[in-house]
Amino acid sequence: MQLGESMDWFIYFMICIMGMFLASFYNVLAIRLPVKKTLLGRSECPFCNHTLRPVDIIPILGYVINKGRCHFCSERISIRYLIVEIIGGFSFVLGYYMFGYSWQYAVYLLFFSILLIEALIDMEKKIILDRIWIFGLVPLVVLRIFQGEFFVYLLSSAILFTTMFLISWTAQKIMKREALGGGDVKLYIFIGFALTWILGFLSIFLASLFGFFYGITKKSKSNKEIPFVPFIGIGAIVSFLYGNMMIDLYLDLLRM
Repeated sequence: MQLGESMDWFIYFMICIMGMFLASFYNVLAIRLPVKKTLLGRSECPFCNHTLRPVDIIPILGYVINKGRCHFCSERISIRYLIVEIIGGFSFVLGYYMFGYSWQYAVYLLFFSILLIEALIDMEKKIILDRIWIFGLVPLVVLRIFQGEFFVYLLSSAILFTTMFLISWTAQKIMKREALGGGDVKLYIFIGFALTWILGFLSIFLASLFGFFYGITKKSKSNKEIPFVPFIGIGAIVSFLYGNMMIDLYLDLLRM
């Protein structure tokens, strides 16, 4: 293996490690922010509240060493932590593979991070914290200004927010109840600064599709409310990474 190839693998490895550690931190944010708990305290077991050892908080390794249980009280730790850490590492590497060191990669990392945090909070508490996406919106707007595309994405943000508002309003009138939360609608203000309005529409379609298929399997087992932000996040990230390719493929099929 040549030196250049060795450096490439080292870069991928370090980016993967960074993604896993940040994803682990996002899990902490999702647990603490909704209950207004300080972020300065050390990580602790959610069952016995015992402060975790340094090895316990190492992504993936800590879970494997403890066999998915708390070292102190032996309560089983949700596999969600492990899955999120794997997703974080993989997603950071995938973004680097597609965009390299670029403004677009910076947009992707910010976009993915905010959506992951909001998705985890929605799964945990069935809410969306506006201050999270607003916090991410500020640097995203700055990035778009540096790219010289501020007004393009401002228009996209306005179109996507208006579209989601109209969908929510119409569905509420027809169904006589809230069909789409206000937080879901406002989240598209942020999404609009990451996706063009065309890719934004694709993300809405994909989110609805994923949510529909999940819903028909989940509803047969439970009538609990289904968090929609994870599906919004999946649809948005897929659209960001592969949206143009998917649209081109669809248009090519229409020309056949």
